[in-house]
Amino acid sequence: AQRRSRAVLGARRGRIDRPVASNNKGKMTHMLAALALTMVRPREAPLAGTLCAASEAALAFSADLPPELLAVARFLQPFRFAAQWLMGARMLGPVVAPGLFRTACYWLRLTPIIGGYALTHVRARLARRRSRAEALWQRQHERGASAVSAALLDLGGFYLKLGQVLATKGDVLPGPYVEALSSLFGEVPAEPFRRTRRTLESELGGRIERHFSSFEREPIASATVAQVHRAVTAHGEVVAVKVQRHGAFRAFQADMRNLLRASALLRLIGLQPNFDMHSILLEYKEEVPWEFEFRREARMMTSIRESLKGAPMGMDVGEWQDKGGSLRIPVPRGRTTRRILAMDFFDGPLLYDAGELAVGHMRARANLFTLVHALGKMIFIDGRFHTDIHPGNLIAVKDGNLGLLDFGQCKEYNEEERLSAAHVIATLASRSEEAILKACKEAGLVVKGAPREMVLTCAYILFDTRMDIPEAQAGPELAKLASVARVTNFPQSLFMMMRVVTMLRGLLAIADIRDLSVALEWAPYARTALTQHKRPLPPEPAPPSSAAAPPSSKVDGVKFRKGSRAPAKEGEYFFLDDD
Repeated sequence: AQRRSRAVLGARRGRIDRPVASNNKGKMTHMLAALALTMVRPREAPLAGTLCAASEAALAFSADLPPELLAVARFLQPFRFAAQWLMGARMLGPVVAPGLFRTACYWLRLTPIIGGYALTHVRARLARRRSRAEALWQRQHERGASAVSAALLDLGGFYLKLGQVLATKGDVLPGPYVEALSSLFGEVPAEPFRRTRRTLESELGGRIERHFSSFEREPIASATVAQVHRAVTAHGEVVAVKVQRHGAFRAFQADMRNLLRASALLRLIGLQPNFDMHSILLEYKEEVPWEFEFRREARMMTSIRESLKGAPMGMDVGEWQDKGGSLRIPVPRGRTTRRILAMDFFDGPLLYDAGELAVGHMRARANLFTLVHALGKMIFIDGRFHTDIHPGNLIAVKDGNLGLLDFGQCKEYNEEERLSAAHVIATLASRSEEAILKACKEAGLVVKGAPREMVLTCAYILFDTRMDIPEAQAGPELAKLASVARVTNFPQSLFMMMRVVTMLRGLLAIADIRDLSVALEWAPYARTALTQHKRPLPPEPAPPSSAAAPPSSKVDGVKFRKGSRAPAKEGEYFFLDDD
């Protein structure tokens, strides 16, 4: 019918209309059209297919088209077959073969980006002037950052989580990437409630009404792995119910395979960044699957909560107690399965609102200081710690406490890993240059292309929050360090601790605390771990910068002393602010 209609239409125009693909030129046109359409974003594929189908229908069934519409229809005609196949693949692929479809989308989006960098690499080497080469790289970074951000947003899943982590790494990535990836911190779209209901009823057995007297359909929080709903149990307890997203684990497995292959490809063609990203991906491959096991998350939540009861290191921090405490951890409630976790519901705003810390009173800042010490005990004494302390997992509870949420990403150290981390932190606290370089080398950190001073700076930026060095601030000094120093090997076991330090640096900056060194705060815990296992101790932590310590003061039930972060005696918390 289409051939007959074309013949009739061609006869009316005084010519015979042959199919476009009847000669080599037509075949080449179709190939180029199909290649062009592969770059179409998933959300735009149906639109492209519809437009090309409409042009085909217009040419076939309308003999009196206006010249303008006829020109548009003729332009779109070579794309019609490719567009129809693309539209079908985009619509049916996620249902029929989700893993294969996701892999295809990933490589279709990544290949042009890698090609652009390979071309820029060649052009920059041929450039006669250094300024010309730098301008080429800057333009490519801007184009690449925009393309990567759009691709991660379209693909979602673990790609989105990785993009959020990389957005905090201004010491690793070029500026345009940090700026573009920062837009990925918005909330992930919620999963349809019918899927949530199906997961709940499959895991718990029976209808939702049998287990909850009420269950809110709209989630109060949504992430790449799960979303959280407010509910009331049959016994009248208000709980937060964490429900795993449908197909999230399969998507993670496909994403991780693709990222590892892309990392290997970049290393093969010599385009790897100045940081050992392959070790980071291997660590994620080992740790992130635990995030899909909610029974382990419940065990981690209970174990860490019980461990933080009492006074670690002899410090009387009763603030950690269940009632009246400054750091609160939810308790699992009811039945926990692999994909369902019900826990205490904390009422209050998440710390996405920076004002909760920046404008907050001393109590809020003291709570943050308590979190630093809690993490020190988790890492070096217990060997299990929370690794995802971004503002979305911290809640300002209405009773004035700080709530710590989402224990899915908890790292467990074996004895050697824990003592290795303790040795690095205790050595950084000593401020001994020789000891720091030796400890980093023993841990497996390799920094090339940088003098001794820059290696020390890298160690402080990776494992400490001190801000009294210029490279710790986002600026030209940091950009210079990132362009010169190449971290060719990063100890895989220390990545999660580095991630915690990076997130603490961001939280402390929000709270306008720019003089706290986690190495100094964690040194007592690290040295205790080394002493318990009879390991050699590095030099003692460096004393406070001030010769004479000012008198201490007491604010809101928590002690502070001006001019120092290091405790003078057990039972005191100190703050540097003059307030």
